[in-house]
Amino acid sequence: MTRHPAWSGAIVALVALIIAVVLIATSSDSDKKTVSRKPTTTTSPARPIPRLHLIIGRVIVHNVGTRTRVSRSLRNTVRASLQRYVDDAIVGPLERGGTVPAYKLMYDSGVRHFALKRDLNALTESRTGFQRKRVHATASRVRLDVLGAPNGLPALVAATFRVNIDAPTARGRLSIRRFAEMTYARERGHWVVTAYRVSVRRGFSGRPATTTSAVAS
Repeated sequence: MTRHPAWSGAIVALVALIIAVVLIATSSDSDKKTVSRKPTTTTSPARPIPRLHLIIGRVIVHNVGTRTRVSRSLRNTVRASLQRYVDDAIVGPLERGGTVPAYKLMYDSGVRHFALKRDLNALTESRTGFQRKRVHATASRVRLDVLGAPNGLPALVAATFRVNIDAPTARGRLSIRRFAEMTYARERGHWVVTAYRVSVRRGFSGRPATTTSAVAS
């Protein structure tokens, strides 16, 4: 991603500020949006109709120059990207097995190789195992922290949210608790993930849970 030399340094310095603000705010932001999972009659084996719908919650803007406005289009673009991520990399692998090829397209070239290899187990449920049944999933509202460039245009968008999954399995009841912070930047006309910080706690009833974390920027 190419940044203007007049403000690239300010953006790098304030990324840390965004993360700090998100950490403080999300610790007290317990606004959860529980979505009931409705049956679907689709016959497509590749991708069923989504039953967990993410919703944008608070939008916090951090300005370094002219006041930045966050358009509805930008909000919808980030929400749609996160929705595909949840459907295809988290819920999908549990219900159908494996992730879909489009998963890699949400990342920029700087972090893609980490997302596809080193951090695959933290970012996705592709290694958890095919559960053969629908899972029950809920999610918090998505908080957006937007860093504005000196010219007033959005430069970085940090999206923070949680996903909880429960499902009966042959090994006992599976419980998954996820926290994710995905930071988006505009690259070649598209908003893609340029940094992430995730943590996932998985456990089966009667057994100790394990926690896996990953950070890339």
